[in-house]
Amino acid sequence: MKIRMNVISCHTMIMKTILPILLLLLLTPALAAANECRNDDLDTDVEWVGSGSASIAWGRTYALETNDEVYTLRADDFDSSLNASAISIENKGEVRSEVLYLNLLEDDRYFDWDSEIKVELTDITVDSDKTPSAHLAFYHRGRPELDIDIDATSDDFGEIHVSSDQYLPEKEKTITIDVRNTGEAWIENVKLRVDIGKLELKGYNGLEFHDQTIYKNFGCMEKGDTESINFTVIAPAWDEVTSPYEINYNISAYAEGVDIKDGQHEANNSLTLTCTDPEIRVIKSVCYDEINMSPCNLVRSNLYSLREVVACMPEALIYNVSEWSIVELAIYNIGFYPVRNLNITDSPIPDGFRIAEMYEKGSPTCISEDRPYHIRYKLFPTKPGKYTFDAPSVEANFYGEDFSWESSGVTITVHGPDINLTKTVAESEGGGTYQVTLN
Repeated sequence: MKIRMNVISCHTMIMKTILPILLLLLLTPALAAANECRNDDLDTDVEWVGSGSASIAWGRTYALETNDEVYTLRADDFDSSLNASAISIENKGEVRSEVLYLNLLEDDRYFDWDSEIKVELTDITVDSDKTPSAHLAFYHRGRPELDIDIDATSDDFGEIHVSSDQYLPEKEKTITIDVRNTGEAWIENVKLRVDIGKLELKGYNGLEFHDQTIYKNFGCMEKGDTESINFTVIAPAWDEVTSPYEINYNISAYAEGVDIKDGQHEANNSLTLTCTDPEIRVIKSVCYDEINMSPCNLVRSNLYSLREVVACMPEALIYNVSEWSIVELAIYNIGFYPVRNLNITDSPIPDGFRIAEMYEKGSPTCISEDRPYHIRYKLFPTKPGKYTFDAPSVEANFYGEDFSWESSGVTITVHGPDINLTKTVAESEGGGTYQVTLN
């Protein structure tokens, strides 16, 4: 019984070893076929492309140039019934001859040179001198041609538009790579290799990936075919030291394949992703842009008139004002890089206003996404009129590049009493006295 169990166990182990090998052997031809085109017989499957035609008189020659090769054709002889012609072709010192027939099988009308060019006899005519001419049509072997397009998504993050050739640190970007066969014949064993450099690949999407390189085998591509892959990459975090203008990320794609004669064809392309520029939003605003003159109280104002306080004691605190305006300058960083040492140009407070309160938050020495800058003035009018606060501007140098931003200005209208004084002087009838009337 033990012996039988050992025999069965041994048989099971052998089958477990042999079955995977047999399966692999069965699948290997199928895998190879997926990479190769089905029609690859040079005698029957070359994709011929027309290259013009010519009429060659008996004993004359014609030079045919195609695919950087020159072939010299000669009409050597004709049969008496003018149904056949002996055509010779010379290339690089080698001469080959063939008799082509008009009225036999179709294959008898053709003659090819190493599957590179094909010559077809289409007609035979004679001129007035009874000299025959062979009318020939020429074809060259169609060749595949690979072409690569690399495209990337463009995105909007808040108010910032990130174009297809820009990146944002730690933000995703989807890349699409198209491989096209724009040539005249199929190509097989097409392999794509994509180097993503220092970018991080988020998802493989069924792609082979190692050593920062994506691999994809497209196999056979007929003429006009397009194959595509897409994937998502993420740019590394910024170190907050190196200039973003010195940090570019490259995606390089390379494709290769072989034609019916095992000729190698390849293509390459690349995409460089650059940083976005800094972006500052400047906002000048006014709360209550139309107010009236109003009474107020002032600290230390018991001994002085309002005019004296305004002229001699601008630091005096104004309070209990019934109408006022608030003018604010706000600077926001809506980009993705902190901007330092901003130079702010703002209009002064017009004559006719005094500052009742001032509020400031943040600092123009550094403006970032979470550190805006605000400066706000509560203004008390001292005389009526229409006042204009000019548009502010902000300038900064960002890693050697100069930038400027601005906002629109604001206006405040102050309404006050409109008093017109007229004086009339009239002499009395008795003379010597005058009457002055003020209206």
